[in-house]
Amino acid sequence: MNKVLNAGRPASAIRSVFSENLKQLCDRDGTVTDIARQLGINRAQFVRYLNGESSPRPEILDTICRYFGYDARILLEPLSNLGQAQPSVSEAFSVAGMDEDVLIHDTTGLPDGFYKYWKVPFTFKGSVYVTLSHVKTIEGVRYIKTIDHRSFYRDKVVGQYAYRLRRCDGWLFSQRHGHSFLLTYGRNRTTIYGYLEHAHGFNSHLYAGFTAISNPQKHGVRRVSNIVFEKLDITWQQALAFARQDPNWKFEDVHPSIREHLEAD
Repeated sequence: MNKVLNAGRPASAIRSVFSENLKQLCDRDGTVTDIARQLGINRAQFVRYLNGESSPRPEILDTICRYFGYDARILLEPLSNLGQAQPSVSEAFSVAGMDEDVLIHDTTGLPDGFYKYWKVPFTFKGSVYVTLSHVKTIEGVRYIKTIDHRSFYRDKVVGQYAYRLRRCDGWLFSQRHGHSFLLTYGRNRTTIYGYLEHAHGFNSHLYAGFTAISNPQKHGVRRVSNIVFEKLDITWQQALAFARQDPNWKFEDVHPSIREHLEAD
């Protein structure tokens, strides 16, 4: 019996599979520091996972799997042998009988990369909030994520309601005259819908539209708001530096080419 049990791979070999998988996923999704922060895992501990020096506890593994869209087999098998745990977007559309043409990658608008995401906040008035958004195409399907500044929840939202992950994830769809997107706020089950079209003018990097959030109606709180996406030509490191800047702007400090879309009726 002991011979059979000892015939398995040593713990170091198992950890090496997981560490290699994690490295591949991090290379695909951003920097180690950013990903560890979004996961709520201490960076030093996360690096130990990457180096094969440690394995995550079940609850930490569950968080990692949910973040990257895989199941617990990433501990034991190379990514090349695994399919993502979640069904593909195209499969979901097919099952629902929805038009899959919206999934086609439109190379003429909203190219992959980073965007400044300007918006009139839902929860407070008199200012403009700017955060970072990232668009990426994988196998013909367009994915979008936004990351809120940590001060947004610390200063504007009661602490007990602050989301553990400040990141929204979702899909970007091609429409006849623009693009729409659907985002979800982590485990909060809040859904955000948005629509953008190219804002013609001297600044060809602007896309203007609106966004709506699935929150209960409250006095003085809006559920639909104007937004602008501004294309940025930056690296991940530059994106992290931008994400640490103060996200709150006064209307008068926003460039007129952007402000006119945010103030539109």
